[in-house]
Amino acid sequence: MQTESLSLPLDGAPPTPAAPEPAHGFFGPDSLVWRISRENALLLGGPAAVLLQLAHPAVAAGVAEHSRFDADPLGRFRRTFETIDRILFGSAEEAVTAARAARRRHDLVRGRLPEDLGPHRRGTPYFANRPDLLLWVHATLIEGALGAYGRFVGPLREAERERYYEETRPFAELFGIPEAALPASYGAFRSYFAHTVERVLAVGSCAQELRRSLRRSLPAALRPLTALLAAGLLPERVRALYGLPWNRGRALALETLAQGMRRSLPHLPERLRYDARYLRAKRKLRARAGGSRSPSP
Repeated sequence: MQTESLSLPLDGAPPTPAAPEPAHGFFGPDSLVWRISRENALLLGGPAAVLLQLAHPAVAAGVAEHSRFDADPLGRFRRTFETIDRILFGSAEEAVTAARAARRRHDLVRGRLPEDLGPHRRGTPYFANRPDLLLWVHATLIEGALGAYGRFVGPLREAERERYYEETRPFAELFGIPEAALPASYGAFRSYFAHTVERVLAVGSCAQELRRSLRRSLPAALRPLTALLAAGLLPERVRALYGLPWNRGRALALETLAQGMRRSLPHLPERLRYDARYLRAKRKLRARAGGSRSPSP
């Protein structure tokens, strides 16, 4: 398969990775990234992924000081996942354009930490496009996707997790994470993730207020479910940092929900089970393949 490079370099970022099939984007229908990311069930991991991101004091400060998260947390959540969807399921050009726009927005997110938290000192500069912060956000998306898929869709073998991790490298590069900054393997990634959870994360007033803003933005009927999902899918230490309650009854409720999801998903129609952008991408590729066939003699 011939590899084409795009002449759309990202401002201030490493060279744009090449897409094997630009019409398929950086992943395509044969990738494990598409197979996993197409599942709407992954949205159930969204609350935990957001709280993991905010548990890094620099991320929380950037969100609090440079966004309207407190006024419209669901809108920010939706816009973030629309950007991710365009990168995952769009053409290579669409993916690069979406990543470029995100990097330009993040380039304005700079400041200083407002308080001492764990190993982080008040007044320490932060910058949203700093590779270590980008890597942490990227890590929460990987961990969130694999965790939600394994719990609500079906188990993944270790080799599949390794393959998924390797396939996400272009995603990381598009956001400006240098290849040298990425853990070399899925095992190394797991070590990095565990170290960050245990030694780097610290929840302060910014993260707690953002969490409360997210909760207030939800319809009252959804708050108990969202709280269950957030607490149940967070690492134990992060759950404790936020002060989220957890017990055997909640664990049983989450497992009952997960079992119900795993049983029902195979029976859902595609339009309910799968991401709408994935379905549009699949239709576009099918139409493209049909239009490229030579007429029968």
